[in-house]
Parts: sequence; C-alpha cells; structure tokens
Amino acid sequence: MNVEIINTGNELLNGKIKNTNVEWLIKKITKLGARIIQYSVIPDDLDVICSTLQAALEHPADVIITSGGLGATYDDMTLTAISKVVNRPLKLNQRALEMVELKFEYAKKLGWTYANLISKHWKKMAVIPEGSTPIENPPGAAPAVQLEHNGKTIFALPGPPNELHAIFRNAIRPFLKERIKKKVPDTHFYVKGLIEPTISGIIDETYRKFEGIWVKSHPMLHTGKLMLEIHITLQDGYDSAELVENAKDYFIKEIEKLGHGQVITELEA
Repeated sequence: MNVEIINTGNELLNGKIKNTNVEWLIKKITKLGARIIQYSVIPDDLDVICSTLQAALEHPADVIITSGGLGATYDDMTLTAISKVVNRPLKLNQRALEMVELKFEYAKKLGWTYANLISKHWKKMAVIPEGSTPIENPPGAAPAVQLEHNGKTIFALPGPPNELHAIFRNAIRPFLKERIKKKVPDTHFYVKGLIEPTISGIIDETYRKFEGIWVKSHPMLHTGKLMLEIHITLQDGYDSAELVENAKDYFIKEIEKLGHGQVITELEA
C-alpha cells in the first residue's frame, strides 16, 4: 500500500512550529508495512493546496493523508480545497455537527466560550465535502474527514499533534492494518569502525547488482562511537523478501573482505 502525506500550515514554513506530524506519521505508517511515496509541506494557500491534492491523486498513492486546515478560521481551507479537487460541494454534515456541538457544550462548561448559541465559526468545522464521513476528534473540536475518490482514500486530519495522534490510533491505523496484506520487505544492520566514503563503493555495487532495491546509509553515534546504519528495502513495484536478504548477505561479505570494520545486527541498549 502506498501513502502520500500533505502537511499544510504557514507556521510550518516560517519556523514558528516544528513539523513533528510528518515524522510521527511516517514512522507509524511504515511500521504497519505501507510505503510513503511522497510528503509535502505547503502554505495555507487555496491554489497551492488544490494543486498539491490534484497531483497526489495522480500519483500511485492508495491513501492520501492531509494534516492541518480543519479549524474555524479563515485560513483553515483544506476541506474547501478537497471539495474543489474532487468536485463535491461542501455541506453541513449532521453527524459532524453533533460532534462539534458536544465540544461547544464542553467548552461552555469550562468557561472557554461565553456564547449561549453555537456560532457560524463553530459550525464551519461541520461543513465537509458531500459524501465524506466525519471522524471523531477526542481531544479537539474539528472532526477529521474520510473520503473515497476514484479508488483512493483521503483522510483530512487536524494539525495539532495530540489530535492527529488520537485520530490516527482510533481510525486510520485500523483502516490501514485491515488493508495492508503484505509488508514491504526491508532490513537494517550497522557497520562499526568505517565511515561512509570508505564503503560507498560497496553501497553503489550492491544497488547495481540487485535490481529493485534501495541501499541507504545513515551516519549515527551510539555510546559515543561513530557507526553507519545500513537500510536495504525494495523499490516500488518489486515484491521479493529474498532479494533483500540476498543483497544484505552480499553487502556484509563485501565489508568482511575489507578486513576492517565490524557488522552488527542489533545494537545493545
């Protein structure tokens, strides 16, 4: 299964807020066995959001996840963009309105709002593309949204990390687990005592010799010592765990031929 992620928010591009959502989502989604084919970080600009969504729908993604832009203010425009791109009108959704009304009443009890009647700004969070499904947002006010379009599933999530995490755990993770039939084969190990330029020839040769794999090295420190973490995974369109294991065996043998360095399969805590 292929997944694409789109993060919206001017605050992500001007450095006011660190984009922790994309890293968190990538780790959770790839752990389930899906493949992230692309992620984008874009401003709160309707034209940009529309063009990015349109491009995502043309990519080989089975699931598109957006984060941000579901709130009550003028710059929350993700659902407007989705509505335009999939050509479905925005409509007040009764189930979404019930979710928002519960949060409005809760806010009144806590003294966070002094209005007696729910305003149009609150109701804005219940206006979603026709035919889509609202998803409950336990920590927040704005429901998430799920929509099916041309064989793809779009999830629109709120931007605050605690809200995104809760919705992912409750709704998206079960959705993905049910549909991921087979994990993308991959493996990793560590090389101690050598730096990347020393083994770059082995990396290149392994990549060329085993068509259909990616080989990537990541310098890291462990217990104060420099080492390389080596990742080997399949490219999109290939499906062979044996290919990954053969590439790993070849890589390790080539390291051993150098007579220097040490291959470690697992790091001690």
